[in-house]
Parts: sequence; C-alpha cells; structure tokens
Amino acid sequence: MVTTRSSTGGELRERKTTDYDTPSKSNKRKTSSVATMSTNYHDAESQWANRTMEAKQRAVERDRIVIYKRPLTTVWLFINVTYRTFASYAAWVYRHRNVTVLPVILILVLQYNLRRFHYQPVQDWQAEVDRNTAYFMWWVGLGVLSSIGLGTGMHSGMLFMFPHILKTVLFAEGCGHTNFDSRINMWNAAITGNVSFECGAAAGAAPATWWNLLLKLAPAGILWGAGTAIGEIPPYFVSYSAAKLGGEENEELSELEDASNGDVVTQMKRWMVNVLRRFGFWGVLAFSAYPNAAFDLVGICCGHFMMPFLTFFGGTFVGKALIKAPGQVAGAVVVFGSGTREAFKAWLQPLLPASYHALVVSKMEAAILKFQKINEGEGPEAHSFFSFYSNGFGLAQVWSLVVIGLVGFFALSCVHQFAKGRQLELDNGYLDKKYPLTVREDIHHKKNVTA
Repeated sequence: MVTTRSSTGGELRERKTTDYDTPSKSNKRKTSSVATMSTNYHDAESQWANRTMEAKQRAVERDRIVIYKRPLTTVWLFINVTYRTFASYAAWVYRHRNVTVLPVILILVLQYNLRRFHYQPVQDWQAEVDRNTAYFMWWVGLGVLSSIGLGTGMHSGMLFMFPHILKTVLFAEGCGHTNFDSRINMWNAAITGNVSFECGAAAGAAPATWWNLLLKLAPAGILWGAGTAIGEIPPYFVSYSAAKLGGEENEELSELEDASNGDVVTQMKRWMVNVLRRFGFWGVLAFSAYPNAAFDLVGICCGHFMMPFLTFFGGTFVGKALIKAPGQVAGAVVVFGSGTREAFKAWLQPLLPASYHALVVSKMEAAILKFQKINEGEGPEAHSFFSFYSNGFGLAQVWSLVVIGLVGFFALSCVHQFAKGRQLELDNGYLDKKYPLTVREDIHHKKNVTA
C-alpha cells in the first residue's frame, strides 16, 4: 500500500500498487537476458571477425600451394586426397557388397560349374559365351586405351579397328557373302596377324553389299566407340572432384568468370564452358559426334562446372558409340569395298577439280595400302606413338602436341585444385575448433530477434 495526497483537498488516501508502479521479477529477467544477449552478440561478432580475418590469411597461403612453389606440400596433399577418395569408394563397395561383389562371385562360380559339364550343348553354349565375352572386352578395351591417355592414348583405331574393317570387307568380297565369323580377329590373332576367316555356306547367306557389311561390322564399331566414351571419364572425374573439393574457392572457375583474363587457353576454356553450360547434353553430344582430338578438354570443362555425370556420359556415349564410330565404320566400308569405292570416286569426280580428285583418290589408296600392311603384321611397330613424331613434323604432329600441352596444363591445374581443396578442408577444421559454430549461431539468433 502507498499513501498519496489529493491535489484538491489535500486529504490523504491509500491505494494498492499495481504492476506498473514497480518492476516485476519477470521484467528484471527480460532486461538481464537482453543485456546478456547483447554482450554475447558483440563477443560473437568480434570472434567472427577474427575468424574471417584468419580465413583470409590462410586463403593467401593456399594460393602458394602449387607445384613450382611448394612441390612437396602440393604432392603430399594430392596423394592424401587421392587416397581418401579411393578409400571412400572402396568403403562404399564394401558396404554394398551384396550388389557389387556377390554377383561377381556367383557368376564366377556358375562359370566354373558349367565348365565341368561334358554335355555338348552346354559346352557349345559356354564356348559361345567365352567368345562373345572376349570379343566385348577386346573392342571395349581398345576403345578405352585410345582415349584414356589424356591426348597420348594408343591409336587403336588405326592399329586395329580399320585394319579389321578392311580384312572383313576384302574377305566378304572374296566369299561373295557375309556368312563367316569375323570375331576371331581379336587378341593374339589380331596382334600377330595370324588369323584366317573361313567362308560359311553360301546358301541363304546375305550378299556382301555395303549395308550387310555395315551390319556385320557395326557391333565392333559400337563397342569400340563405347570404350572411347568410357576412357573420357577420368578427365571429367578428376576435374569434377577438384571443383567439388575446392567449393567456392575454386580458382579455375573464378578465372573463367573473369572477363579481363584474355589468354588463349582461358578464352578457349571459357568458350567451351559457355557452350556446354548452355546446351548441356546436346553440347557434349555435338563435341563427341566427330573425331575431336581435343575432347579431353570437354571432359575437363564439364567437371569444372560440375555437370551431372549421367548428362556428361550420356552425351559422350551417344556421340561416340552411336554416331561417330558407326559413321567411321560406314565410311571405311565405302572406301575399302571395291564396288563402293569406284562408285564414290565417280560421284566425287564432277564435284571436285581434277587435282583435288586425284589427291583424294591417292589418299584412299594409301590408306588401303597402310592397313593391308598392318594386317600382314607390319603395322603395330611401325605406327607406334613415338614413331608418329619421329617421322617428321607436319600439321598433324604440331596440333597433337598443342592438344597434349593444353591437356597437360589442365591436368596440372587439377592437381593444384585437389591439393588446395584438401588444404581448405584442413583449414576449415582448424577454424571450426578455434572459433566454434556457436559464434555464427549467436549472430544469426541476434539478427532474427532484432528483426
């Protein structure tokens, strides 16, 4: 109770105090809580500023992690992140062993038991499975070898694919039909040249026309093209992993966004990235649907802006396995077939000047002669990677070296990005321990309250 004096009569009155007259305990707690929050906010803001400053200093140090400034640190970080990546994939395979390892074991056990049967139909079926498996692995493996070398892969098309087409076409013309097994021209027989086809029964056999020869050779071409598509995965994977590890610190992508950087390499990458970003699957398909010596750059650029794997590989597979390789087979059948070659020459004659027509004809004859020598066992040694450059330098050799140099530069930049990405992980872990995440949460909470 409090005593008050009236302003008119001066008499004393008593009245009961209300909550508005004196501070309550809850109001005192609110005031204290606001003051504490304000103090915590200022402390958190100060710590966050310190963290940001230290993060910038560490970013400057990460810029020095390149092979020509800190070689040991760069190599160690690259090896470390590579090991961690493969270890994570191995752990994934082990965790999903029911769908990755067990089916392989079951197939091997089934194959082993089938081989123990002496029933002739089973043995014939097993022999057919073995031949098709070897055929599949041979052509897919040759395709992988031709494209997996980052510009330095084996020229398996020149050494095996086109000689195989020539051998099949010439033998089919000799038989008059396509009823023979051309799958035997693989592995040791193809390498040594000791292979001879056997003509089958002519009755009911398909004649040796261009279309029938294309159908006969298309499986080998598609498998070889699929192998070349698979061989393009490593450049994409390396670049994708580097961009993912680097996160927002990815210097390659920031360099591409910097329009002031006008060197030739960056301009080429920027143009390719813009095309691929705009058209996605169709851009990859367009770059892969013709003999593109610089396609490794496409995989690297797709990895840089983290294109989804199925988009990249889908476009690459369709372009290489279903368009480019069958197209090369179709063209080779035209050139190697005597009837189609003469028809092609006659078709070209009114379209080209006499000198150009003679040049095209001479090139076709030279290609046939070269592949005939390869089929006779004179080719693989004479057309190796090193002899490609020892026979003199022309436009093809110079362009090949340019592509190798560009791809080598991108591969080195990916190594740098791997190393910097790993160092970024280590730096973030250190900063999170020194400046806990509650600092960021306090700032966020204060902003939400004041809002």
